[in-house]
Amino acid sequence: MAIRVLVHGGLGRMGSQSVQAVAAEEGLDLGGIVDKLPQETNILDGVPYFTDVGKAIEKSAAQVMIDFSLATAAVSAIEIALKNGVHVVSGTTGIASEDIERLGIIAEKNNVCFMTAANFAIGAVLMLSFAQTAAKYLDHAEIIEMHHDKKQDAPSGTAITTAKVMSQERPQGFIRPSDNSFKSRGEDFNGIAVHAVRLPGYLARQEVHFGATGQTLTITHNTITRDCFMPGVILSVKEVMKHTGLIKGLEVILNL
Repeated sequence: MAIRVLVHGGLGRMGSQSVQAVAAEEGLDLGGIVDKLPQETNILDGVPYFTDVGKAIEKSAAQVMIDFSLATAAVSAIEIALKNGVHVVSGTTGIASEDIERLGIIAEKNNVCFMTAANFAIGAVLMLSFAQTAAKYLDHAEIIEMHHDKKQDAPSGTAITTAKVMSQERPQGFIRPSDNSFKSRGEDFNGIAVHAVRLPGYLARQEVHFGATGQTLTITHNTITRDCFMPGVILSVKEVMKHTGLIKGLEVILNL
C-alpha cells in the first residue's frame, strides 16, 4: 500500500522539489500541499492545496508530512501533525533545540516519529561523518559555507551540525588563535571558526578545513542542483514510519 504524503511549505524551493519527487516515486501517494498563500495553486494538477495544516491532514489522510518551511511556521505545523498521528520528516533549519526536543516527546507520546535533518544530500551526510572522524586527530579547524543570497539563516544548519558533531569528538575544544577580536575570523563554535558566504550564483557548498603541523586536510561538498536532496528525503519518508520518537539527522537512517 502506498504511503500517503503531505508536503508543508510545498510552494518553496525545497518544498516544490519534494512535491515533484513524491509524485514521481513508486510507493508514495501525494495527498496534498500546504503553504501560506490563500489562492489555489496549480503546482501539480489534481493535488489538493491547503493553507491550514489541520484541515490538510484531515482531508488528505496523510501518514507522513514533509516539512520545508520557516522555523516560525514549522514548529506549530509539526506539532499539529504529530498530535494527529502523522510522522514528520523536516528539513527546516533554525528550529530551537528545546522545540526539537519537545516535539520529539510529543512524537513518542503519539507513537509516531519526528525526524529533523539539516541536510538531506547523502554526500553532505558523508562529509559530516568524515569531518567527525578527522576531528579525533586534528585540533585546528575552520568551516566555510557558501549559499545563495536568498538563504534565510547564517551560518547554515549544516555548518552548525558539522561543528557540533566535530565537537563531540573533541570535548576539550579546538585550538584557535588567542586573539579572536577580528570579526572576519568567523563565529566561534567550540574553537571552530565558521564563516558564511551569501552570494548569487551559489546554491550550497561547504568546506571543512583542518590544519596541523606541516599538513592540511579539506573536506568539501558541493550541491549542484536541489535534485541531490531528494533521494535522502524519499528514503526518510519510507523509513520514518518504522520508528517512534525523535531522529536527528539523515545519518541515523543511513546507519553512519
